[in-house]
Amino acid sequence: MKADDRREALGVLYRRYGHLVIGLCLDYLKDKESAKDATMDIFEKVTLKVCRQPRAFDAETVYASAFEPYANDLGGRAMGGNEPGGSVMGRTLAAASLAYDRRDYAAAADSFALQLSTAPAAAATSFYYGLSLLGANRNQQAIDVLSPLVNDAEYGPAANWYHALALLRSKQLPAAKTALSGIANNESSPFKSAAEKLLQRLP
Repeated sequence: MKADDRREALGVLYRRYGHLVIGLCLDYLKDKESAKDATMDIFEKVTLKVCRQPRAFDAETVYASAFEPYANDLGGRAMGGNEPGGSVMGRTLAAASLAYDRRDYAAAADSFALQLSTAPAAAATSFYYGLSLLGANRNQQAIDVLSPLVNDAEYGPAANWYHALALLRSKQLPAAKTALSGIANNESSPFKSAAEKLLQRLP
């Protein structure tokens, strides 16, 4: 197996089991950020050992270490009308919301797209559509959907963060660095600390 194939396999392992390693580290370190950092160090050392060569920058692994699903606050928005089972649009949004919670991002993206094609575009629906596209590895589409939301009053800070992650995952590193630097320099951003740490991992 080539080193590139080994790194790709390690990226798959991280996506599948990284959260378990984070949980184990959290039991010992009692701090979520320290646990995430320790997990990344563990996987970097495994990469070095398995690939037996200096670690090359792997955008997918770095992205996976930074990505956490945004809490689903669609709530009542996903409910239909008063009739049993709700309206068609309500059921579509509910299906999208459920798929998102199950981390079935491809199905969620398809349902959100259907919702947006039949109803006026709402910032909340567009935001979760963008997140679902990102989770489904449809990065350029995620960038296109999230970009107009970065200045939204409610979803702007989160949209900015996930937009930066989409740029990173699509290997648009200069643009990702610019976006992350803007977040890191914004004292009011709830993603300031995460952006600072992520910038340290970029080449």
